[in-house]
Amino acid sequence: MDGLMQKVRVCTLTYVQIPEYFVWNNSIKIWSERKKGKTIGRIVVVQPSAGDRYYLRILINKIKVPRSYDELIKFNDVKYHDVEWHASMSEGARCATPFQLRDMFVTFLNNCFIKSPKHLWEHSWKSMSKDILHKRQRLLGHTNLELDDETFEQYT
Repeated sequence: MDGLMQKVRVCTLTYVQIPEYFVWNNSIKIWSERKKGKTIGRIVVVQPSAGDRYYLRILINKIKVPRSYDELIKFNDVKYHDVEWHASMSEGARCATPFQLRDMFVTFLNNCFIKSPKHLWEHSWKSMSKDILHKRQRLLGHTNLELDDETFEQYT
């Protein structure tokens, strides 16, 4: 099968189906067409408690050969954005401490695929900085200290 036909065929398969028709050639780092009979593909079990790894596994079993995370966040022609992260930060701002919000923000950055971290920051930095003035006043021993927005953002 020539390269173009192989690419067309691969694009119709999900991640789980690829080993049925192709074999990974580790020496040249490409998938080659399988010449011998059928094989049983195997994917490691991922528990729902694994969070993002579990959901990634679900997506790669549904989406035909994703090449990037941008393709993974689009499913059934619907593109999923950072709305859930913004909503989580807004909800947290109502009941969590600024320290907890900062911790949550860092957790999102480390463990979640956020399409626009800068936009999420701009949306939520003010709620994460509500304790900064008090902390700076206490640290510097200056109870009348005032900070502008730029300084608040830098300390946050």
